[in-house]
Amino acid sequence: AVEGAVEEAERSNGGPDVARGWRPAMPPVEKVAYYVGLGGAVGVASGALGIGAGTMMSVGLALAGGMPHKTMLGTSMVAQIGPGLAGAWAHARLGNLRPDLVPGLAAGAMTGSFVASGAAVDAPEEVLRGAFAAFVAGLGMHAMRGALRMPKV
Repeated sequence: AVEGAVEEAERSNGGPDVARGWRPAMPPVEKVAYYVGLGGAVGVASGALGIGAGTMMSVGLALAGGMPHKTMLGTSMVAQIGPGLAGAWAHARLGNLRPDLVPGLAAGAMTGSFVASGAAVDAPEEVLRGAFAAFVAGLGMHAMRGALRMPKV
């Protein structure tokens, strides 16, 4: 039974080394610049425009290819911590924060993320990719609709 579980983990998590808990120290050399650039672009857009770091990071990781969707989700979740903390600190220093809203928003986001992450582990890869694509397309259509309604200056 244990061997079957390891084989399943290898298929769903990106290979035998990842399934056993070992991770390479660095991505392939040719992708390091891409990932650094992606992180920088996500940080700028998140801090300046309020665009969710997770959405941008997930799209960027998906475009890089070669990563199972579930691994992309986990990587994106961890990568959000830095921009979230840095942006929160900067906006708090500037007085752009509603501290009274933070506990409820944080509790809801943490709970939703925990529950949805647990469900994503059991979902087929194709379902996750399809749902992700539909969500990103919906966000794009919503943004375009809003941009077309903006008054001309």
